[in-house]
Amino acid sequence: MDTNTEFNEKIAKVLSAILGREVHADSLNDDTDLIDGVGLNSLDFLQFILKLENEFDVEIDIEKLELRYFKKMRDLKSFIAEAQGTAL
Repeated sequence: MDTNTEFNEKIAKVLSAILGREVHADSLNDDTDLIDGVGLNSLDFLQFILKLENEFDVEIDIEKLELRYFKKMRDLKSFIAEAQGTAL
C-alpha cells in the first residue's frame, strides 16, 4: 500500500478531476469526510468509484460496497488495501 502521503495525493488527484476544482493532498487526513466534507454528490460518487479502480488498479465488488468505506479517508484506505490484498 502507498504511504499516507502517496495515498492522499492519489485521492486528491481523483477528487480534483471529479469536482472540477483543485483538491490539495495536504487538506486530506484520516478524518476527512469524503462525502459531506469534500462535497461528493451521488453522481460524483459513482465517478469516484470508477476512478479509484483505475488509480489503484483494483476491482471494487459492488456486492461488498458500503457507504461506510467512503465516509472517512482511513476507512477508504483500509478498503483499498483490502481490495489490493495488502495489509496496512
